[in-house]
Amino acid sequence: MDTDGEAGGPVAAGTAEGQLLLGVTTLLLGVLTAFRAGRLAGLLRAVRHAVTTGGECVRVEPPARRCTGAARHWFAFRTATGEVVEFEDFSPYPMSSGTPVTVRYRPEDPRGSASVAGTCGRSPVLRGAVAAAGCALVTAGSAALFLTGLP
Repeated sequence: MDTDGEAGGPVAAGTAEGQLLLGVTTLLLGVLTAFRAGRLAGLLRAVRHAVTTGGECVRVEPPARRCTGAARHWFAFRTATGEVVEFEDFSPYPMSSGTPVTVRYRPEDPRGSASVAGTCGRSPVLRGAVAAAGCALVTAGSAALFLTGLP
């Protein structure tokens, strides 16, 4: 029952707030999807035009929260021109500082394109594709809810 005498008074306000929240969530998910797609495009370029070199894990930080359980890993390598580049990347298994890895990068952008090549038999391109596809699916679902007017 409507207590203020107007048709759809309190319900409409709740729906509008729900739509706003869903709209903002959809927008943020879209930005995340675009970021992931850009990262995937960079990885694909890196694979096609990549230089492969040896590197090593230089730093491991414990997870920020216990529930995630994922430690942060930093790796370093030396480019063909002698520049030392450090970058953060995913490691599906525990590794310590000093663990040797194979690094793949584009010579024109070593800092922005570096990734650990095939860590533990998993392709970084496959990881990127799964992440981008997952983000795209969640964004599409959120957009569908937003466009159909469901709170």
